[in-house]
Amino acid sequence: NNVDIDEDEGYLLEMDDYYDEDYKFRDKYFSLPVNVKDPDLSDYTADVTQSRLNKIKEQVNSLCQAVYSGNNIESKLDMDALARFMLANDFSLNQELGHPKSTYLFMENENDPDSKFKFGPIWDFDWGFGYESTRSYCESGAKGDVLNTSMSYEAGYRFFTNIRNSAVFKKY
Repeated sequence: NNVDIDEDEGYLLEMDDYYDEDYKFRDKYFSLPVNVKDPDLSDYTADVTQSRLNKIKEQVNSLCQAVYSGNNIESKLDMDALARFMLANDFSLNQELGHPKSTYLFMENENDPDSKFKFGPIWDFDWGFGYESTRSYCESGAKGDVLNTSMSYEAGYRFFTNIRNSAVFKKY
């Protein structure tokens, strides 16, 4: 399915090492490669584009600061959506999270202080089902870790490990 956001109030982002969109940035805490997928910021005037991009950066940095410190993660993330997202990636051993690659999240209303980031839609499992570790599908053991420690230097690995190790996530 798709993510139906109001382009005047929300946005869709992709964390991806390819870092190939016109509007992109890296967060201050993990250096995650964040690409703005929607709305198309080139459709706006330069002032509006810069204002929206600054607000998106501010909100992503606020999320990353919470994840980095382990404090108030639940105030920034929809934890139910996050748990489903992590389960789907864990069950399929989709290790793209570690880079990250093809990792989507969105904000439905950037102007609502109670709006939270939601991870999804899940996408692109070509590095899933054990391929990252074995270069062959469905050959990894059941104990394979979606956050493969061989990628511990990667921004996605550090970001998602911090989430997974947080007290609030462990409740889910």
